[in-house]
Amino acid sequence: MPTPEPPSTLLDLIRRIAAEDEAAISELWDRTAPRLRALARRLVTDHHAADEVLSDVFVQIWRDAATFDPSRASAESWMLMITRSRSLDRLRSKTARASEREVGRAPDEALVDLPVPTSVKPPGHDVGAEVRDALGRLPDLLRRPIEIAFFGQVAYQEVARLLGVPEGTLKSRIRTGLRLLKEQLAPVLMEQPS
Repeated sequence: MPTPEPPSTLLDLIRRIAAEDEAAISELWDRTAPRLRALARRLVTDHHAADEVLSDVFVQIWRDAATFDPSRASAESWMLMITRSRSLDRLRSKTARASEREVGRAPDEALVDLPVPTSVKPPGHDVGAEVRDALGRLPDLLRRPIEIAFFGQVAYQEVARLLGVPEGTLKSRIRTGLRLLKEQLAPVLMEQPS
């Protein structure tokens, strides 16, 4: 009686996928989809959206398998990272669409409504440094949500979860922080060179 072949490791499956072995992607799906779907559902909270995320994850695995580097992460960690990334992308796009509907303008316009004249300061003046300084003067309670949401490009729902506050509270803190930033930066931005 022949000895059964040992099951492929996840790394073996990814290597086979890199060689465009369709049976390998099917086997990888059977072995990992439940765990990846559970992570996606936990992050996006909508079952339908989680299933779409899972499809996106396996498309990316198929597309990027040849670039997978096992010295940087295990196969499982790599797939979990892709799932998390696709889930956060889904949340961001959902938040951006909701923001557009609420505000009636493009997401970038809704973030900060600072006046930006064409000639703000003499050439060589670092307005970015002024913004960083103003942000640094905000209380941590207001600064952290802005840094995570806008500079980290993380959806409000995820920021609220990370900071352990309700989403409404988070949005209120961000609005307050942006208002204070606008107040601090308005004189700097409106100052004309002499």
